[in-house]
Amino acid sequence: MVRPSANVVQLLSPSVLPSHATLTSVNMRVASKLFLVMGFGYIFPYCAMMQPVDYWTTLFPNFNLVFALSCVYNVANILTFVVILWRSRTPQYSLQIVGGFAVQVVVLILVPLSYYFLSGESQHLVMVLTSTGVLAIASSFLDSAVFSLASLFPKGALENVQLGIGFSNLITATYRLVTKAMFPSHLVVESSMMYFGVGALTVVGGVVAYLMLKRLAIARETLKTAPQQQQSFQRSLWTKILLNEVLLALSYLCSLLLWPGVVSNIPSYNFPSLNANGWWPLLLMALFALSDVVGRFAASKCRLGITRLTVWKVVLPRFALVPLMVCAATGHTFTHDGVSVLFVTLLGLSGGFACTLAVVVVSDCVDDSEKGATGVASAFFINLGIVLGATLSVGLANCMGLAPL
Repeated sequence: MVRPSANVVQLLSPSVLPSHATLTSVNMRVASKLFLVMGFGYIFPYCAMMQPVDYWTTLFPNFNLVFALSCVYNVANILTFVVILWRSRTPQYSLQIVGGFAVQVVVLILVPLSYYFLSGESQHLVMVLTSTGVLAIASSFLDSAVFSLASLFPKGALENVQLGIGFSNLITATYRLVTKAMFPSHLVVESSMMYFGVGALTVVGGVVAYLMLKRLAIARETLKTAPQQQQSFQRSLWTKILLNEVLLALSYLCSLLLWPGVVSNIPSYNFPSLNANGWWPLLLMALFALSDVVGRFAASKCRLGITRLTVWKVVLPRFALVPLMVCAATGHTFTHDGVSVLFVTLLGLSGGFACTLAVVVVSDCVDDSEKGATGVASAFFINLGIVLGATLSVGLANCMGLAPL
C-alpha cells in the first residue's frame, strides 16, 4: 500500500485547513462588499433623477423640477413605507429586491425615451412625475428588504449599505459630468440620453450583487433563520429604538432640506459663465456627493466614540448650515464661490458621517432577534426624514423665490 507523503498529510491536516471562523470572516467580507453594491444600486435611480439639472431646465425652462421631483418621490415613498409597516410581515427578499431593481431599470429607460414620443411641457411633466412616483413605490419595497436583510448580518453590512448610498450619489454626479463633457454644451438632450442609458445598466449591478449574495454560505444560513428572527413592531421594540430613530430621521431631514434644491440654486459669483452653461450647479452637486462619500467612509472606519446615547452631537449641530446656505443661495452676506464650496463640503461631510452613525447605532439598542424589524423601522425613518426635508425644502424654496411652483 502506498502511503501519502508527509506534504500531503500536512495539507490535509485540520490545523492547515481553513477554520469555520476564517471561512465565515471571508464570507462576511464578500457579503459586505455586495451590500455596498446593493446600497449603491437601490438609491441610484433617485440620485439619477436629481442630478441632470441642465436637462430638466431644458425641458421645463419656467419650472424648477428638482423640488417637485424630490417631493413626489419622497411622499410616494413614505406612504408605501406606512403600508409596509402596517402589514408587519417578513420581507420577501428575492421578490422585493429583484422586482424593485427591475422596475427601476424600466423607469430609467422610459423617462428619457418619452422625450421622443411626447410633445408639450405638460405631457412631459406628467410622464416624469408619474415615473418618479412608480420609482418611489418600487424603491420603498426594495429599501425595506435591503435594510432588513443587512440588519441580520454581523457588523459591516449596514455600514456598507450606507457607504453604497453615498457612492450612488457620487457616481451619478460623475456620470452627469462625464456625459455632459462628451458633447457640445448645446446638446443637452443627447448627453442626457447617454446619462440615463448608463444609469439603467448600472442598476442591473444591484440584481447581480443580490444573486451573488444568496450563494454565500453565511447568506444561506441567515436567510434560513430570517423568518424566526423577524418580529412584529411591538411596543417594547419602539421603546428601545424610537429616540434614535427620530435622530436618524433628523439627520436625513437636514441634508434633504438643503440638497438638491438649495445646493443646485447657489450661483457662481466669481465665474458667471458657469451659471449660463449649467456647469456650476453640476459641480456643486458633484462636490456634495464626494464629500458625502468621504463622511460615510470615515464613519464606517471610526465612530470617534459616538454611541446611541451621544449620536445627537453629530446630528443636531448640522442645522446651523441651513441659514448659512440660504444666504449663499440668495446672495446675502456670502457672495464668494470659496464660501459656497466650503458650505457644500461641510454639508456633505457632516451628512455622510451623521447619517451613517445614526443608522448603525440603532442596532445597538436591540437584541439579535429584533434586528430584522429594526432594519425595516430604520428604513422607514430614513425616508420619513427625507420626505420631511424635501417638503420643507419646497416651502423654503418658495420663500426664497427659487422654485416657481
